[in-house]
Amino acid sequence: MSKGHIKLHRKLLDSEVFSNANTLKVWIWVLLKSNHAQKSIPNLNIKLKPGQFLYGRNSASQELQMAPSSVRNQVSKLLSLQLILMDSFKDKGYSLVTVRKWATYQDEIAEDGQKSGHKQVIYNNNTSIVSVQEPVQHLKEFEILWMEYPKKVARKEALKAFKQVFNPSLFKPMLHAIKIQKKTKQYQTGFAPNFSTWIRGERYLDVLEEKGTNGLPLVCHGI
Repeated sequence: MSKGHIKLHRKLLDSEVFSNANTLKVWIWVLLKSNHAQKSIPNLNIKLKPGQFLYGRNSASQELQMAPSSVRNQVSKLLSLQLILMDSFKDKGYSLVTVRKWATYQDEIAEDGQKSGHKQVIYNNNTSIVSVQEPVQHLKEFEILWMEYPKKVARKEALKAFKQVFNPSLFKPMLHAIKIQKKTKQYQTGFAPNFSTWIRGERYLDVLEEKGTNGLPLVCHGI
Protein backbone atom coordinates (compact mmCIF):
# COMPACT_ATOMS: atom_id res chain seq x y z
CA MET A 1 0.00 0.00 0.00
CA SER A 2 3.05 2.28 0.23
CA LYS A 3 3.39 2.40 -3.56
CA GLY A 4 1.32 4.41 -6.02
CA HIS A 5 -0.11 7.87 -6.05
CA ILE A 6 -3.34 9.82 -6.25
CA LYS A 7 -4.15 12.97 -8.20
CA LEU A 8 -6.03 15.87 -6.64
CA HIS A 9 -7.57 18.73 -8.60
CA ARG A 10 -7.43 22.30 -7.31
CA LYS A 11 -11.22 22.49 -7.46
CA LEU A 12 -11.09 20.50 -4.21
CA LEU A 13 -10.38 23.88 -2.55
CA ASP A 14 -13.90 25.02 -3.42
CA SER A 15 -15.65 21.79 -2.46
CA GLU A 16 -17.75 20.96 0.57
CA VAL A 17 -15.16 18.34 1.51
CA PHE A 18 -12.46 20.96 1.97
CA SER A 19 -14.64 23.08 4.25
CA ASN A 20 -14.42 20.50 7.04
CA ALA A 21 -11.02 19.32 8.27
CA ASN A 22 -12.27 15.90 9.38
CA THR A 23 -14.12 15.29 6.12
CA LEU A 24 -11.02 16.23 4.14
CA LYS A 25 -8.87 13.96 6.29
CA VAL A 26 -11.16 10.96 5.83
CA TRP A 27 -11.56 11.61 2.10
CA ILE A 28 -7.81 11.67 1.48
CA TRP A 29 -7.47 8.56 3.64
CA VAL A 30 -10.11 6.82 1.50
CA LEU A 31 -8.24 7.72 -1.69
CA LEU A 32 -4.93 6.51 -0.27
CA LYS A 33 -6.45 3.26 1.00
CA SER A 34 -8.03 2.41 -2.35
CA ASN A 35 -6.28 -0.12 -4.54
CA HIS A 36 -4.69 1.25 -7.71
CA ALA A 37 -4.86 -2.18 -9.39
CA GLN A 38 -6.94 -5.34 -9.09
CA LYS A 39 -6.11 -7.32 -5.95
CA SER A 40 -7.18 -10.77 -4.79
CA ILE A 41 -7.78 -11.61 -1.13
CA PRO A 42 -7.82 -15.45 -1.12
CA ASN A 43 -8.93 -15.96 2.49
CA LEU A 44 -12.05 -13.86 1.82
CA ASN A 45 -12.54 -15.14 -1.72
CA ILE A 46 -12.85 -11.61 -3.07
CA LYS A 47 -11.23 -9.61 -5.84
CA LEU A 48 -10.89 -5.89 -5.30
CA LYS A 49 -11.02 -3.65 -8.34
CA PRO A 50 -9.13 -0.38 -8.74
CA GLY A 51 -10.68 2.23 -6.47
CA GLN A 52 -11.90 -0.29 -3.91
CA PHE A 53 -10.81 -1.33 -0.42
CA LEU A 54 -12.19 -3.19 2.59
CA TYR A 55 -13.39 -0.95 5.37
CA GLY A 56 -13.92 -1.58 9.06
CA ARG A 57 -14.94 1.28 11.33
CA ASN A 58 -12.74 0.27 14.28
CA SER A 59 -9.60 -0.23 12.22
CA ALA A 60 -10.31 3.03 10.38
CA SER A 61 -10.69 4.77 13.74
CA GLN A 62 -7.25 3.55 14.79
CA GLU A 63 -5.56 4.54 11.53
CA LEU A 64 -7.21 7.95 11.45
CA GLN A 65 -6.86 8.51 15.21
CA MET A 66 -10.49 9.59 15.33
CA ALA A 67 -13.42 8.38 17.37
CA PRO A 68 -15.46 5.62 15.63
CA SER A 69 -18.55 7.83 15.71
CA SER A 70 -16.66 10.64 13.97
CA VAL A 71 -15.37 8.26 11.31
CA ARG A 72 -18.93 7.01 10.76
CA ASN A 73 -20.23 10.57 10.38
CA GLN A 74 -17.56 11.53 7.86
CA VAL A 75 -18.03 8.37 5.81
CA SER A 76 -21.77 9.05 5.79
CA LYS A 77 -21.03 12.53 4.47
CA LEU A 78 -18.87 11.13 1.67
CA LEU A 79 -21.75 8.83 0.79
CA SER A 80 -24.21 11.72 0.74
CA LEU A 81 -21.86 13.69 -1.53
CA GLN A 82 -21.82 10.67 -3.86
CA LEU A 83 -18.04 10.40 -3.70
CA ILE A 84 -18.10 6.76 -2.62
CA LEU A 85 -20.29 3.68 -2.66
CA MET A 86 -20.43 1.19 0.20
CA ASP A 87 -21.59 -2.41 0.32
CA SER A 88 -21.89 -3.77 3.86
CA PHE A 89 -21.21 -7.40 4.76
CA LYS A 90 -22.13 -7.42 8.45
CA ASP A 91 -21.82 -11.20 8.71
CA LYS A 92 -18.18 -10.89 7.62
CA GLY A 93 -17.36 -7.80 9.66
CA TYR A 94 -16.36 -5.45 6.88
CA SER A 95 -17.71 -3.20 4.14
CA LEU A 96 -16.56 -2.78 0.56
CA VAL A 97 -15.88 0.86 -0.29
CA THR A 98 -15.72 1.96 -3.92
CA VAL A 99 -14.49 5.41 -4.93
CA ARG A 100 -16.73 6.79 -7.64
CA LYS A 101 -14.97 8.12 -10.77
CA TRP A 102 -11.75 6.56 -9.51
CA ALA A 103 -9.93 7.26 -12.77
CA THR A 104 -10.13 11.00 -12.15
CA TYR A 105 -7.77 10.54 -9.20
CA GLN A 106 -5.27 8.54 -11.23
CA ASP A 107 -2.75 9.53 -13.89
CA GLU A 108 -0.46 6.91 -15.37
CA ILE A 109 3.08 7.92 -14.35
CA ALA A 110 6.18 5.85 -14.96
CA GLU A 111 8.91 5.24 -12.39
CA ASP A 112 10.92 8.16 -13.79
CA GLY A 113 8.04 10.50 -13.09
CA GLN A 114 7.03 10.94 -16.72
CA LYS A 115 3.56 10.31 -18.05
CA SER A 116 3.56 6.83 -19.51
CA GLY A 117 0.87 7.19 -22.16
CA HIS A 118 -0.83 4.00 -20.98
CA LYS A 119 -4.52 3.61 -21.55
CA GLN A 120 -6.77 4.98 -18.85
CA VAL A 121 -9.59 2.71 -17.75
CA ILE A 122 -12.83 4.43 -16.82
CA TYR A 123 -15.25 2.72 -14.42
CA ASN A 124 -18.93 3.40 -14.00
CA ASN A 125 -20.68 3.58 -10.64
CA ASN A 126 -20.91 -0.22 -10.49
CA THR A 127 -17.14 -0.41 -11.12
CA SER A 128 -17.48 -2.30 -14.41
CA ILE A 129 -15.37 -1.08 -17.30
CA VAL A 130 -17.32 1.20 -19.62
CA SER A 131 -14.61 2.76 -21.78
CA VAL A 132 -10.90 2.93 -22.39
CA GLN A 133 -9.33 6.28 -23.14
CA GLU A 134 -5.89 7.09 -24.46
CA PRO A 135 -4.16 10.42 -23.90
CA VAL A 136 -5.19 12.76 -26.70
CA GLN A 137 -2.20 14.26 -28.49
CA HIS A 138 -2.58 17.85 -29.73
CA LEU A 139 -5.82 18.35 -27.79
CA LYS A 140 -5.18 22.10 -27.77
CA GLU A 141 -5.14 22.17 -31.57
CA PHE A 142 -8.37 20.18 -31.72
CA GLU A 143 -10.11 22.60 -29.35
CA ILE A 144 -9.05 25.58 -31.48
CA LEU A 145 -10.35 23.95 -34.66
CA TRP A 146 -13.55 22.80 -32.93
CA MET A 147 -14.31 26.30 -31.64
CA GLU A 148 -13.70 27.77 -35.10
CA TYR A 149 -15.79 25.24 -37.00
CA PRO A 150 -19.39 26.43 -37.52
CA LYS A 151 -21.23 23.13 -37.00
CA LYS A 152 -20.63 21.79 -33.50
CA VAL A 153 -22.29 18.38 -33.40
CA ALA A 154 -20.94 14.87 -32.65
CA ARG A 155 -17.87 16.14 -30.81
CA LYS A 156 -16.83 12.66 -29.71
CA GLU A 157 -16.80 11.39 -33.29
CA ALA A 158 -14.94 14.51 -34.42
CA LEU A 159 -12.24 13.95 -31.81
CA LYS A 160 -11.93 10.32 -32.92
CA ALA A 161 -11.45 11.41 -36.54
CA PHE A 162 -8.96 14.06 -35.47
CA LYS A 163 -6.82 11.53 -33.59
CA GLN A 164 -6.79 9.23 -36.61
CA VAL A 165 -5.48 11.72 -39.16
CA PHE A 166 -3.92 14.72 -37.45
CA ASN A 167 -0.29 15.70 -37.55
CA PRO A 168 1.13 19.16 -36.66
CA SER A 169 1.70 20.13 -40.30
CA LEU A 170 -2.09 20.04 -40.88
CA PHE A 171 -3.03 22.55 -38.20
CA LYS A 172 -2.49 25.79 -40.11
CA PRO A 173 -4.07 24.52 -43.38
CA MET A 174 -7.09 23.22 -41.44
CA LEU A 175 -7.55 26.45 -39.49
CA HIS A 176 -7.17 28.58 -42.60
CA ALA A 177 -9.64 26.42 -44.54
CA ILE A 178 -12.26 26.63 -41.78
CA LYS A 179 -11.99 30.43 -41.58
CA ILE A 180 -12.49 30.71 -45.35
CA GLN A 181 -15.11 28.01 -45.81
CA LYS A 182 -17.40 29.13 -43.00
CA LYS A 183 -17.90 32.43 -44.86
CA THR A 184 -19.33 30.65 -47.90
CA LYS A 185 -23.04 30.67 -48.65
CA GLN A 186 -22.96 26.87 -48.49
CA TYR A 187 -21.77 26.84 -44.90
CA GLN A 188 -23.76 29.87 -43.74
CA THR A 189 -27.04 28.34 -44.95
CA GLY A 190 -26.56 25.19 -42.91
CA PHE A 191 -24.96 22.82 -45.40
CA ALA A 192 -21.68 22.37 -43.56
CA PRO A 193 -20.75 18.72 -43.02
CA ASN A 194 -20.19 17.37 -39.54
CA PHE A 195 -16.65 18.11 -38.39
CA SER A 196 -15.76 14.40 -38.37
CA THR A 197 -16.85 14.13 -42.01
CA TRP A 198 -14.92 17.30 -42.81
CA ILE A 199 -11.75 15.81 -41.32
CA ARG A 200 -12.01 12.33 -42.81
CA GLY A 201 -12.98 13.68 -46.21
CA GLU A 202 -9.99 16.06 -46.21
CA ARG A 203 -12.39 18.93 -46.80
CA TYR A 204 -9.65 21.34 -45.76
CA LEU A 205 -8.35 20.77 -49.31
CA ASP A 206 -11.61 21.98 -50.90
CA VAL A 207 -11.37 24.79 -53.43
CA LEU A 208 -13.73 27.74 -53.58
CA GLU A 209 -15.92 28.49 -56.57
CA GLU A 210 -16.85 31.92 -57.95
CA LYS A 211 -18.01 34.66 -55.62
CA GLY A 212 -21.60 35.79 -55.32
CA THR A 213 -22.97 39.31 -55.61
CA ASN A 214 -22.11 40.03 -52.00
CA GLY A 215 -18.47 39.18 -52.59
CA LEU A 216 -18.58 35.98 -50.57
CA PRO A 217 -17.68 32.61 -52.09
CA LEU A 218 -20.76 30.63 -53.04
CA VAL A 219 -19.66 27.05 -52.46
CA CYS A 220 -16.57 24.93 -51.99
CA HIS A 221 -15.97 21.48 -53.30
CA GLY A 222 -13.35 18.78 -53.16
CA ILE A 223 -10.35 18.78 -55.45
